[in-house]
Amino acid sequence: MSKKKKRKGNVSSRKKIRFYVPLFGVILMVIIFFGYHFIAYPTADNFIFFGNSVSSNLIIDLVLVSFIVVSFVVIWFIIEKRIK
Repeated sequence: MSKKKKRKGNVSSRKKIRFYVPLFGVILMVIIFFGYHFIAYPTADNFIFFGNSVSSNLIIDLVLVSFIVVSFVVIWFIIEKRIK
């Protein structure tokens, strides 16, 4: 019985992919969130950093964008498990 050698490069690249996908998702969420909010609500009143209170529009946008990014990451992990 001969033992098969594991490919070390392949395993390390998979670990890197697993680490970078959630990081990429968070960065994408922040970029989409700020970009979308500035396009949708250009006034400074609706934005957290310039206004005194948190607006409902900001919370709705944050929930919507976070849901999109979480679903993207879940789909990515499902695809990655199917490939194995």
